Amino acid sequence: MVIENGEYATEEEILKRKKLYKKYIQNSNLYLGVLSFNNDYIDESIELKELEQKIIKEAIPKFLKYSGFKDIKKMSYEIALHTNTDNYHFHIAFIEKEPNYINANGKVAYRRKGTFTKKE
Repeated sequence: MVIENGEYATEEEILKRKKLYKKYIQNSNLYLGVLSFNNDYIDESIELKELEQKIIKEAIPKFLKYSGFKDIKKMSYEIALHTNTDNYHFHIAFIEKEPNYINANGKVAYRRKGTFTKKE
């Protein structure tokens, strides 16, 4: 599992996150997703470790900002690469640590809607 800073989570970090997520989930939604790739394209184009770094440090922060989250530092997110299927895929999880979403009234609050639009 790769966390926000681009490092692989230690067992200690994983246990810490589980405890924190139990706290965060009281007010926030835990979002889960899957990002899938064509193995041949990836194998010819980029090293998996480089792809992990691009996803965790570039793609996810851009996605979160585009989706209305104000401060990426108030988010907890992680990815886990799975290579045991026909396509490489990443399991993605993210949650707000504190209110961080700019709602329709322009106020910062927890995001209550549990799905994202196709545009997002």
